[in-house]
Amino acid sequence: MIITLSLTSDIIIVVAIVMILFIVLWYGLTMKRLYQLNVRICEAQSGIDVALEKRIHALVTIIAAICVEENIGTETLSSVYEWHKGIPQNATFTDKARLLKQLNTIADNILNITKESANSKINTDSEELTIALNNSQIAMQMAIRHYNAIVIKLNKQISSFPQNIVANAIQIDKHPYFTNEDTDR
Repeated sequence: MIITLSLTSDIIIVVAIVMILFIVLWYGLTMKRLYQLNVRICEAQSGIDVALEKRIHALVTIIAAICVEENIGTETLSSVYEWHKGIPQNATFTDKARLLKQLNTIADNILNITKESANSKINTDSEELTIALNNSQIAMQMAIRHYNAIVIKLNKQISSFPQNIVANAIQIDKHPYFTNEDTDR
């Protein structure tokens, strides 16, 4: 009787240790996965910033050639030139989305001007301008889609039980989606 009681208690102890090890392992792996997704989101945010800076640079170089010939809204241009110095560290996604909308409006205006212009210099550069603007827009859309895909993964992880326990413990919060009317189409 004593032997079977001892054997049963040994089995219970082993099972308890295995369960504790399993929980610790699961917790560690979940924590690692959440941290990795958080880092990937930071990298994707940098990708959006780089694509936005490329779009700004493409437009600034185009504007420099066209601005002399045509009249484009100067207040919009001044905000583009201001952001051309670099994206402010405190810029929110709303600020970036607003700027992207302004950039897309300017790009559309510039493409219309180059198509309608009788100036031979603008006409000869029109194809190159169109390609540069389209490439910068495609890069921006890809960066936003990449960011949003990672945000969806992280937000799903954080919203589901029991991963939300780990997320709360390590203070990882949901991230906002980058939305823009032009990129949502």
